[in-house]
Amino acid sequence: MNNTAILKQQLIRYIIIGAGATIINYTIFFSLTKFASVNYLLAHTIAFITSVLVGYTFNKNWTYQSSSESKKDVVKYYLVYLFSLTLGLILLKFLVSVAHLDSAIAKILEIGVTASTNFLGIKVLVFEDKKFMKKLYVKSQHLKFFTIGFILLISSIPLLFNLPFRDNLFLTWEGTYRLSIGQIPYKDFTMPIGYGFFIIPLFFFKLFGPVLLSLLYAQVFINIILLFVLGQILRLLKVSEMAIFFGTLVFGLSYTFIFFWPWYNHTAFFFEMVGLLFVLKMIFSEDFKINGLLWSIPAGLFIFLSLFTKQDYGGLAFVFASFLLVLDAITSKRWKPLLAFFISYIVFAIIFIGPLLSYDFGYWFNHGQPPHSSRLSLFDFIAEFFAGSWSEKVYLLMITLLVFYRFKSIKDFLQNKNHLYLFLLTLGMIVQTLLTKVTSRLPSETTTYFHAFVVAYLFSEIGFVEKLRNPIRFFTALGLVIVWWSSVYWDYANRIIKPIKKSEIQIVKTEINTKKNLVWKTSNYKSFKKITLPNATISGMDSVKILYDLLESKKPIVLNMSELTPLAVELGYEPIRNLPLWYHLNVGIFRSQVDTISSNIRNQTYDLVLFEFVPGLDNFYPFELRDSLKKYYANPLVFPAPRKDGKSIIEVFIKKS
Repeated sequence: MNNTAILKQQLIRYIIIGAGATIINYTIFFSLTKFASVNYLLAHTIAFITSVLVGYTFNKNWTYQSSSESKKDVVKYYLVYLFSLTLGLILLKFLVSVAHLDSAIAKILEIGVTASTNFLGIKVLVFEDKKFMKKLYVKSQHLKFFTIGFILLISSIPLLFNLPFRDNLFLTWEGTYRLSIGQIPYKDFTMPIGYGFFIIPLFFFKLFGPVLLSLLYAQVFINIILLFVLGQILRLLKVSEMAIFFGTLVFGLSYTFIFFWPWYNHTAFFFEMVGLLFVLKMIFSEDFKINGLLWSIPAGLFIFLSLFTKQDYGGLAFVFASFLLVLDAITSKRWKPLLAFFISYIVFAIIFIGPLLSYDFGYWFNHGQPPHSSRLSLFDFIAEFFAGSWSEKVYLLMITLLVFYRFKSIKDFLQNKNHLYLFLLTLGMIVQTLLTKVTSRLPSETTTYFHAFVVAYLFSEIGFVEKLRNPIRFFTALGLVIVWWSSVYWDYANRIIKPIKKSEIQIVKTEINTKKNLVWKTSNYKSFKKITLPNATISGMDSVKILYDLLESKKPIVLNMSELTPLAVELGYEPIRNLPLWYHLNVGIFRSQVDTISSNIRNQTYDLVLFEFVPGLDNFYPFELRDSLKKYYANPLVFPAPRKDGKSIIEVFIKKS
């Protein structure tokens, strides 16, 4: 009987015995949880141990026909099941507490997962099947499957949670909503960024409506596409599937996982990555007359959209893409790809920017808005590099040493096209990280994309990758990478494993909440579905709705200078035109706009005003406007803002009677 037939026979016998053990397992679990009211985790443990005791003898003597009497086998058998018990407890906790499945349904899913780990663990580790172990290795098609599964899994995690309202989420919603109701950027509202940022969220607004969940769906889409694009770039450069898998794994864990909501830096990088994919397709296209020319269209589009989302990311994306194409032109002695890219880029710039030139498009550059001076200097970049950026400097050393080790001369290096562009891509991402950490003043955890490129480069250049096809080594490496980035996901995992105690709930002391526990919970507002807010914030929103309904004007003019911008849908007002998209002084709003709003306040132009006071941020909403409101308007309502600091408040103003 060949190995396939033996494995098939063993699998059938395992299923028969497993079915009996599963019936025992599930019957005990169901009885304890439904009739004896035993906690589902304790019930799972009791049921699992009972089924294990029943299964050992049958599996040993009939399924695997092992003659071993070693106590060591017994120990290994129970260690395999101890692993499955732990895995099952974690899975059950996740499915019940996070995914909110009924424990009976969650138990069925848990059995399906742990049954497979039990079968392989017993066969390979307990009743050691050496022939099977020799044939057991991770193939390229397995890696492709693992990569796709990981991408879909890690990108979909935010869909399983009720998510807390996030600081600055209002900006994404407000810009997308204004576009969705037909307002024109730089005419009806101004902003120091391009509207490329809002294109994808706008599409999801059209599909699912102007709700915060639409933004969540948009970001899930962005993360999935971005992870697939990384894989496509690496495949184009002939990187092994093993390197692609671990590069994607690091990319997901270190970078895309932290982005639950759209943010312009991340979106600009997304457009850059898609654009670079098409640039590389141009470079590696053998028949430029057809394929290469075709790829130049999306290459120019997406690199421009990166600029039209965020200037620093987009500017670097254009320089990077141009450098790669210039290098290709020099080495291959063909200039048509570079020319086609420039033409495509310029055409799309004209298409997007041309119609806006008759409006206040200069606001994109803060043009004419004092203070209008550079916030950067060469010293800032030097200081960032020498005082910090430890990982980037180590990676620069590693990839440079690898090049020196592998290539005897610059000529050899330049002639290996796949390696050359993989090296340049990795180097470019490290350099971009160093620059954007200064230009955008971003936290280090939001610029971690370069790790994935370095990992993919190292895995493709170091000759131990084939050794990882051994399952034990592969899963060991997988576990170590997951542990490497545990700081990213541990906070979320800890909330599941260790529920928050009442004593740990934040105590807030403000002028409107004295020693009151602010518990975050979901509301009945459609725009905030599956989004948690402080209970006092929800009560404040209820009061705002009552105030709005009592206003005498048929179409009240509402100035909402708070983060609760979705109230536009809930109350039914249109955001005021000819105002900035957001109000951070000298960032999103400038002196002339502040003076206009201040004049309108003195003239009591607005029927209802919401002003968010954030004491920890300098003029996040201009303090002088708050002073003016207190002078000319009545202030009947104050409630907590949806921020974790516990100090920010939203003040509601109406005309004095």
